[in-house]
Amino acid sequence: MGLRPRRRGPAWLGACALLAMQITVTTLAGAAHAAAAAPGGPDAGLPRALRERPNQPGAQRLRRYSPAQALLAAPGAGKQARQAGSAFLISPALWRQHLQYREVRLSHRQAAWRLRQEGLRRRSSGHCANRHRPSCTSLDSVRLGTLWGVVDLKRRSGCRILVTGGTEVGHAGGRRSHGQGYKLDVAHNRCVDRFVRGRSPGRVRGDGARLFYENRPEGRTVYADEPSHWDITFT
Repeated sequence: MGLRPRRRGPAWLGACALLAMQITVTTLAGAAHAAAAAPGGPDAGLPRALRERPNQPGAQRLRRYSPAQALLAAPGAGKQARQAGSAFLISPALWRQHLQYREVRLSHRQAAWRLRQEGLRRRSSGHCANRHRPSCTSLDSVRLGTLWGVVDLKRRSGCRILVTGGTEVGHAGGRRSHGQGYKLDVAHNRCVDRFVRGRSPGRVRGDGARLFYENRPEGRTVYADEPSHWDITFT
């Protein structure tokens, strides 16, 4: 007597479909990672620890650029905590990464790609990114710590962030200046203004800009209230 072939029920077919979907997602994620780390990709030239790792268990893109992470359990507590300026806890791994790599310099392509990934926009009056033209907005040679800072500003404030000035010529000089990769200009909007003016007020600068200070474990941030934007120093 011959053996009858075993019927494959709906449960078996569903398991096969789930496995195929998982393989497809894993393949696509691996391809994206390979493209970013390839010689011509945006991560080319960066230390291995700073390259995108989408397959890392529990990884979140935001953690790659912000040294702090909120530990908020209650639903909807994130927005309330941002509005109140609550303190955030820092995981040891992210803290070590921030201290070790904050002075790493990025190319314009690397920095601009990271800003886009985190939902920040960039604007240039000259519609260009040439560091040697004052009408451009360039991120060439910006510090990774500065990039961390502006992404962290978006996360903590919950505001839309538009970067209007970077490392291009035309800004004031100095050891911690735009050209040295320590400063970014962020356009005014009501959300950003409300958040920054909730920081510690300070003196009025020589050009008439009121200063606001923020001292956090990750570093010191100085906000200068200029007519069209916030001139922000991340140290």
